[in-house]
Amino acid sequence: MKRAAIYCRVRAAQLFQRAQQASQPVLDEAPGAEETILTDVLRRAGKLTDARAMCIKGLDRQPVDLIQHVLEFEMNLIDSSDVNTHTVDETGCGS
Repeated sequence: MKRAAIYCRVRAAQLFQRAQQASQPVLDEAPGAEETILTDVLRRAGKLTDARAMCIKGLDRQPVDLIQHVLEFEMNLIDSSDVNTHTVDETGCGS
């Protein structure tokens, strides 16, 4: 089951990135929203180097506070090689 979940996350990240490369936004949300989702998907799949690069890209977009807190939390998880599930509440910034 774990292998299937990793495969699905990697495939989702590939499709997400393909849409971005084709200038087809997946989300019409605040700056950094797409990068936040992609960071989490990549981190959960164990692709920590790719997750770190995406996280930095999201932070560089000067996101709103909530997204910035989530990306900073994701960076801490990446630094800890944590591939587990976490919630926005764990970021300490509320929802």
